[in-house]
Amino acid sequence: MFFDEQGKHVRTKKEILDESGNVINGCKMIKKNEAYRNSLFTAKINSSNRKVGKNNLKAEQIVADNEKRLQWNREVNRVLVSAVPRGYSTDKKEYITGQIKTSIAVFGKQELFANIVATAVTALALLISKVLQKAREMAACIWNMELEQEKAVEVIET
Repeated sequence: MFFDEQGKHVRTKKEILDESGNVINGCKMIKKNEAYRNSLFTAKINSSNRKVGKNNLKAEQIVADNEKRLQWNREVNRVLVSAVPRGYSTDKKEYITGQIKTSIAVFGKQELFANIVATAVTALALLISKVLQKAREMAACIWNMELEQEKAVEVIET
């Protein structure tokens, strides 16, 4: 993708090149499969939130399911903010869709959605805690190394 000096998308590479074929200052070229926007998405599985109509017999269940969806969305946002490495999946298909298909195959159409989403939310929370724990350990290790280097410099200076 190509962007001009104002950050607007342009269609061709020729539009951001000067006469000698160099990229004009302020213009950008984004390669395929490279992120060009870094933003949080708040609607992960909200698109499937169901509205509660009048006299709906399953109103309480629908409200509870919608709350579980919102919990999933919050956890996915926490994963994105926590900078979990790409190797760890936060894919809805892995945590929810596949589990629901398996559940329907085994138990039939029982209402197990809330339990499956709750388990997925717990798995994401566990993932976040593991990543943050490793980050704390690395920060402590770096801190200790810096202290040792400062002590070594002080010993050499005296």
